[in-house]
Order: sequence, then structure tokens, then C-alpha cells
Amino acid sequence: MRDPYALNSDGPMRDPYESKEGQGTSTLPELSLPPVSDHMQSPSPPETRRLESAPSVTKQPVLNAEPDDPKQLLMTYPVCGVIGFANAVHGAKLGGGFGLVFGTWDGVQAGLWRQPTLFVPHVVGRSLGSAFSFAGFLGVYNGTKCSIQVARGGTKDIFNAGAAGALAGSLGGLPSRNPVMIGGAAFVTGGLMMVLEGIGGH
Repeated sequence: MRDPYALNSDGPMRDPYESKEGQGTSTLPELSLPPVSDHMQSPSPPETRRLESAPSVTKQPVLNAEPDDPKQLLMTYPVCGVIGFANAVHGAKLGGGFGLVFGTWDGVQAGLWRQPTLFVPHVVGRSLGSAFSFAGFLGVYNGTKCSIQVARGGTKDIFNAGAAGALAGSLGGLPSRNPVMIGGAAFVTGGLMMVLEGIGGH
């Protein structure tokens, strides 16, 4: 096969791909690319948004703010009085039941059941005494605890229970007329109520 780039005697080497007319155009076919579809086009750059920093807001203390618990909105001194009275009634029923049971047991142990005129007054007296004790303690304790909570602006913690328990305990020790007994009852009852309130989650 003859080398197209070899020199010949006729003249200088010619480009084999040069057209015969000598216009210098290549005889290679032009490659046509398919049109680029819309979904293949490069996405336009996203719009840049200017982020403006929000101005810092400083919280100011709000006076007389409403408590988180909706029930706290109803806490007033008259409501605390109603709460104390309702708990006193509940305590009277509870104490009356305990007094009836223990009064009957004591009467039977003492042999009073053979004498109804003595047995019945003993049971009734024991039941009424226990009813008054329970009613007084629960009424004073719950009413006082609610009132202290209102006075402290709705603050609910074990100190309310401690103060209310101390007052209720001191009133229970008044019949002894002994300052040591009254102070001891207040201290023990207040501490016990604080512990129970803490265990119960306020």
C-alpha cells in the first residue's frame, strides 16, 4: 500500500484528507449532537436569601403572673375556707368510723356490753371524740395550707405543709395545757406533714 505521506516526484506531500478542489476543507462528516432536553439542562443557581438576624428579646419579669396550674387560678381565701370545711366533714366521718370501731372494742374488753346503759354511751362518746379530733385536724391543716399558698402567691412546696401541720398539731395539744406537749406536738406534726408532702410530690 502506498504511504500517502511519502514524497513523490510530482511535488510536495499532500494531505490525503484535503479535498480535490484544494479548498482546504476536510472530507470528514460533521458530528451533530442531539438537542439538550429541558430536564438535562443544568439547574439555575438557587436564589440567595439574606438571613436577617432577629432582634434579641429580653424577658422582663412579669408581676402577678398566672401560675402554670389552672387550678391555682381558683385559689383564694374563701375557697380555702371551703376546702377546710370539706376536709373537716370528711375527717368527721373518718374519725367517727374509727371511734365506733375502737369504742366497741374497748367496751367489749371492759365487759360493758353486759350493761347497755354504759356500753352505748361509751361507744357514742368515743366515736364523737374521734370524729371531732379528725375533723379539727384535717380541716385546720388543709385550710391553713391552702391559705399559706395563697399568701405566698401560689407557691406550693413542703413548707406550706410544715407550717399547717405545726398549727394543727399545736391545736391538738391544747387540751393538755402543757407548753412542752403543745410545742412537741407542733414540731412532730409539722415535720411529719413535710415528709408526707415531699413523698407525695407536693
